[in-house]
Amino acid sequence: MTLAKGLGSGVPIGALGCSDLVAEGFAPGSHACTFGGNPLSTAAALATMELLTEPGFLDKVNAIGAYFLGMLAGLAEDHASIVQVRGRGLLIGVEFDRPVAPLISALLDTGIICGPAGPNVLRFLPPLVVGKEEVDCVMAAIEACLEELGW
Repeated sequence: MTLAKGLGSGVPIGALGCSDLVAEGFAPGSHACTFGGNPLSTAAALATMELLTEPGFLDKVNAIGAYFLGMLAGLAEDHASIVQVRGRGLLIGVEFDRPVAPLISALLDTGIICGPAGPNVLRFLPPLVVGKEEVDCVMAAIEACLEELGW
C-alpha cells in the first residue's frame, strides 16, 4: 500500500507499506529515495497518525459528513438546479443541471476553494478536521453564490 498526501497533512511525504512476503522481493538497496528520513515530514506523519487513531475521531468525521450532506440536501430542495447530492464521509459531490465552472469561480471569490468532478458536479473534499462552523460558512457562501448566479 502506498500513502502520500494525507499522511503528512500538507507536508510532503510518501510511504510504502507491504507484507514480509512482498518485502522479500526487494533486493538490498533497490528501494531507496533521496528524501528518506526527513525529520519534518516524519514528525508531520506521526502527528497525523496520532490524530487519525484518536478514539472517536472517525465518528466525528462521519458526523460532520452527515451534517454537510444534510445541509446540502436541504439546499437542493430550494434550488431546482441541483440534481443530486451524494457522498460518503467528507467526500461529497453536488450534481447540477448545468456546468459548475461559474459556481466554482464565484465560490473562489468568497474564499471557498472547491473543484469539479466532471462538468456538472461540484466536489468537496474538506480536511478531516473540518468543523461544523466551517461547514456553515461554506453553506452560506454556496447559498449566496447560487442566488447571485440565479441558480
